[in-house]
Amino acid sequence: MYKGINESRKLTLGMVNWPNVSAPTADYPSGRSVDNNGSQNGTPLNVAVLGDMEQFYEKMLREMGVTPNGLPDNTTNGWQLYSAFLSATRRGIVYQEVSAGFSLAGAPFEHIVRLTTTGSLTNFDLPPSNSAKNLDICTFINDSGNSLKINTIYAGDKVNGATSLTITTGQKVELMLNLTATNWIIRMANF
Repeated sequence: MYKGINESRKLTLGMVNWPNVSAPTADYPSGRSVDNNGSQNGTPLNVAVLGDMEQFYEKMLREMGVTPNGLPDNTTNGWQLYSAFLSATRRGIVYQEVSAGFSLAGAPFEHIVRLTTTGSLTNFDLPPSNSAKNLDICTFINDSGNSLKINTIYAGDKVNGATSLTITTGQKVELMLNLTATNWIIRMANF
C-alpha cells in the first residue's frame, strides 16, 4: 500500500496516489510518471499502476470484437488499440422516420427508428448479429396505427429471448445487442 490507498485501486483514484510520481504542474495536472535513475526512485510498473489500464484495454478489445494479434501496435503491425477505440467512440446516431420497408443490416450505428402515423410497415428485420457490434442499440418508436413485429433473421439470433418482439401502437422500446448471447435485449421500454 502507498499513501494509505489499496494498491488495486490506484488508477481509479488518480496518479497522485502512486509512488514516485512528480508533483502536478500546469502541463501535467495529475502529475507524471518518473524514470528510475538506478536508485529505485522511478514510478513502479506493477499492478497498482498498470492493472486498471491493462483491464481497460483488454475490455475494449473484447467488446469491439478485436482479437489481439500478439504484436506491438505500430504502422507495420496495425493499430489494434486505436482501431478498437475508434469503433467504440464513433458509433454515430442515425434517426430515421419510416413508413415502408427498410434495413439496418451491416450498419454500425445506434439507430432511432420512428414509424410514422401514415406508416404501413408491420414487420421489421433486425440486423443479423454477425454484421452488428456488441452493445449496438436500436430504438423503435411506433407512432403508427399498426403493431410492429421486430424479427430476427440470422440463425440463433434472439430478440428478448425469442425470435420476434411486437411493439404496439404508441409503444417505444430500446434494444441493445448482447453479442455473446446473440440476443437483442430490451434496455428500456415506454420511456
